[in-house]
Amino acid sequence: MNFKFRQRLRAGEVLLGTIVTLEAPEVVEALCHIGYDWLFIETEHAPLAPPAVQRIVQTAGDTPCVVRLSRGDEISIKRALDAGAAGIIVPQVNSAAYARLIVSYAKFAPMGSRGFGLSRASMYGLNAEDYVARANDATSVIVLAEHVDAVENIEEICKVEGVDAVFIGPYDLSASFNKIGRVHDREVLDAIKHI
Repeated sequence: MNFKFRQRLRAGEVLLGTIVTLEAPEVVEALCHIGYDWLFIETEHAPLAPPAVQRIVQTAGDTPCVVRLSRGDEISIKRALDAGAAGIIVPQVNSAAYARLIVSYAKFAPMGSRGFGLSRASMYGLNAEDYVARANDATSVIVLAEHVDAVENIEEICKVEGVDAVFIGPYDLSASFNKIGRVHDREVLDAIKHI
């Protein structure tokens, strides 16, 4: 796990990344050699299962990987973080209550309820104590604002302790306004500006 990504994100640094939708190690290696600050592993709209995510994270080495999950359930979050991802991006976060639940799943006690298993992130238990001690500070939780309900609740969502960033999904946002794909529509642009 890259322990500096969250610090850089919270410091407001401009961090350049790109989306990875293929498991091909050559592609991942090339992206890392180009010098991206992070990789966005896409599991919501790409056919990447947990074993593929782990192989991508392994191939990326020191380049932090953040996994966009297909859903914000406890098991999906745990699997991504146990693979060694620097963080998660969760879709359709439309309320502060849901944001708090996601943070809880991503963080160990006392901040959350994340379970611990002997996984790659802790060097299969060989580095368990150090990993658990540092994981809450190092794990990035990014929520996707991509629905009119998220726009209406964005202030409360952003107040949730442990939410590090908000990612805007303009196409799903436009769909929630019944304007699919019309990301330059005034109502959609106003919602993006509000977020």
